Amino acid sequence: MEVVQKRQVYVGIADVIVSRNQVNLYTVVGSCIAVCIYDPVKHIGGMAHVMLPEMSLFKSKEPPTKFADVAVPQLITKIENEGGLRVRMTAKLAGGANVLKTLTNGEESIGQKNFKATVKVLVKERVRIADQDVLEDKARTVLFNIENGFVDIKFAQVNRSSNQCAHP
Repeated sequence: MEVVQKRQVYVGIADVIVSRNQVNLYTVVGSCIAVCIYDPVKHIGGMAHVMLPEMSLFKSKEPPTKFADVAVPQLITKIENEGGLRVRMTAKLAGGANVLKTLTNGEESIGQKNFKATVKVLVKERVRIADQDVLEDKARTVLFNIENGFVDIKFAQVNRSSNQCAHP
């Protein structure tokens, strides 16, 4: 029996990556949102790493895919271009943490804003949110198995003495 090793592809900030079987997409998010969208019939899926909510709210517009209102529609279009159908697509979301609590001063955190903007776009684009692991105050690692659509989300471990994330 031949064992096929799945390729691991890292999804960095502002990346929008679509793939088929035998690939795992992975990332680490704090206040950012990992948007995983999947067509279970065609086994096509992708991930966008959203850093900010809406392009119109910021002076710096580059790269445009760092914004939820650009990255999410682009992800959906890329999946459709590979043969996926929007009516079959489901989304799973992770992130939106308030990792910089001291900077919010009682206002909505950037993580909350990212989450709300992402949900708004998905509703507009008519893609159902199947699951979410969002908000709180911890970074997460996200592993998206394109073969079966499974998304594994774990809280990232933090080394308290140096405050650096260790990737489990």
